[in-house]
Amino acid sequence: MRQFEAMIKNLSPRIEFCVVIVAAFGWFVLGSVASIGARTSGPMITERHLVGVLAYEVIVLLVLTSFLATRGWTPPRVGLVPSWRSSAVGLLVATLAYVAYLIAWAGASYIFPSSVEPAESASLVASGIGLGTILAVSVLNPLFEELFLCGYLITVLKEARGFWFAVNISAGVRLVYHLYQGPLGVISILPLGLVFGYWYARTKQLWPLVVAHAAFDLVALLWYAAA
Repeated sequence: MRQFEAMIKNLSPRIEFCVVIVAAFGWFVLGSVASIGARTSGPMITERHLVGVLAYEVIVLLVLTSFLATRGWTPPRVGLVPSWRSSAVGLLVATLAYVAYLIAWAGASYIFPSSVEPAESASLVASGIGLGTILAVSVLNPLFEELFLCGYLITVLKEARGFWFAVNISAGVRLVYHLYQGPLGVISILPLGLVFGYWYARTKQLWPLVVAHAAFDLVALLWYAAA
């Protein structure tokens, strides 16, 4: 056991980065890219899909947090410090991200109306998803994504390559594994990714992003579940 821990500690930062990014997002990226142009007969986000995502994220979260803890990473290093104040700030960040989305949607609707209108009417999420699944997704998925997309990735890249490089790569990775959502994903995810990435790179506070992301997931899934 000690030899295994020593081996992990002796890994280079580059190998550490590859392990985390591939494990956290490789499967999602492959699935998202493979779905481009694929024909689907119904909504892509179903209860079965969400349960599969939850199972994957639980396993990967446990493995990667243990891996990173062995490497010396701690919650304060990535700004994961929950508090009531930072939770309230998270709702403000969610509002800013939503405003950015509305601006992007308005611009895209004006420039590319033939692409945006079908995306707006398309049903992405199946109705009737159970409340337990919705709550579980709204808790786990935001923690998983923001921990690795912002907390880890931006921290590493900002130190190595600078502020904007880190923000743009984080937003780009977030966008790529949401490509299965089509034009809707591009219009909604890219503004959110840029706002979240800029906020984290500027403040080093991760918990507000977890709360903001949770608010988006919860409202969206409840909306579709009630449809």
